[in-house]
Amino acid sequence: MLVAPTLTVSPTIGFTLLLSSFAATVLGGFDRMGATVAAAFGIAIVQQMAAGYISHDYIEAYPYLILIFALVIRPSGLFGEVVRVRY
Repeated sequence: MLVAPTLTVSPTIGFTLLLSSFAATVLGGFDRMGATVAAAFGIAIVQQMAAGYISHDYIEAYPYLILIFALVIRPSGLFGEVVRVRY
């Protein structure tokens, strides 16, 4: 609803945003909102820099390349797991 006024309305209006947000959610963690927001900003910055310096043709693939690279380096995600202990 928020991007509808800025884009052409079609059945696939938010699909590219969905792909990028999925990569940010996986990197940040499904239960950590602050880490997900930080991962989203990081992905957006790297995505735009890669589009400017490398190639703009692959701008939709960059979030997944970042995701694969980060998960190879740190399989538990960028911010690690949240461990909760109950007594």
